[in-house]
Amino acid sequence: MNDEQILQKAGLRRNDTETGKEGYTLAAALLLGKDEVIKSILPHYKIDALVRRINTDRYDDRDYIDTNLIDAYDRLMDFTVKHLPDKFYMEGDQRVSLRAKIFREVVANLIVHREYTSGLAATFIIYKDRVETGNASNPHGEGPISLDNFTPFSKNPLICKFFTQLGRVDELGSGVLNVNKYLPVYAPGKRPQFIEGNSFKMIIPLDETMITKVTVSGGTVSDIVNDTVNDTVSDTVKERMSKIIIILEQNPGLRSKELSERTGVTPVTIRRDMQKMQSVVLVVFKGSPKVGGYYLSDAIRAKLVEYGKEKT
Repeated sequence: MNDEQILQKAGLRRNDTETGKEGYTLAAALLLGKDEVIKSILPHYKIDALVRRINTDRYDDRDYIDTNLIDAYDRLMDFTVKHLPDKFYMEGDQRVSLRAKIFREVVANLIVHREYTSGLAATFIIYKDRVETGNASNPHGEGPISLDNFTPFSKNPLICKFFTQLGRVDELGSGVLNVNKYLPVYAPGKRPQFIEGNSFKMIIPLDETMITKVTVSGGTVSDIVNDTVNDTVSDTVKERMSKIIIILEQNPGLRSKELSERTGVTPVTIRRDMQKMQSVVLVVFKGSPKVGGYYLSDAIRAKLVEYGKEKT
């Protein structure tokens, strides 16, 4: 088949029964359309992926996604790989990624079952102890759902079928079943929550002991700062320096403006902090003034690695 025949077979090109005209469906635009086409049809469409472990009022990292659904899926999965740990697990004689098993379903659910005519933005937020998602829904019930009262409905059948053919979605309802199956191994003693409503919510608990040790143990970073910076520096500044170290450990190469946004202080304050941190070699600036950024010094990275070995 040629491209047009494939689109017709997939239901992405149809005849309008009222006008008799043939054209592409909304699902076709969302799946395969260029960004400018999607914006012209659905200007409210976006997926906001955030990390809120340190700066819970704003964010530590963000990916603002407003591209086609195929690329959106890849970017969300890349976001989980960047910010969530994995765990060794054998299924039979094959090693599988628990992170991929769980969040493949979470991301696919967020994309496939959204009510795209609603102006409510979809969100994917990573906290210290959980991942929360929310997206507009056309609910068939209200409140928490479980395996005991779970009846799956296909919200966007054309999009769902397309993702099934790509191998990114299994049969209808597989998301809830697979998350319930694998989460007890990924985060022992924790249970996911699925809450039906105008905004469908998923709450996926995390095993906090698996999160990057530097992120969890701010106390250790604080010890490094206290040992390195003299007593004339206030506790508030030292605490902010500790946050900056944690942020740069996860996101090397940030500039003053980005650090300002993630710590919630002014760029002037950040530049002053960075001068102090550079003077005691906590951080270094690499690159040209226009495009360069801040990185942890080799000495600090060595201390963090050593701490990780002690805790392993």
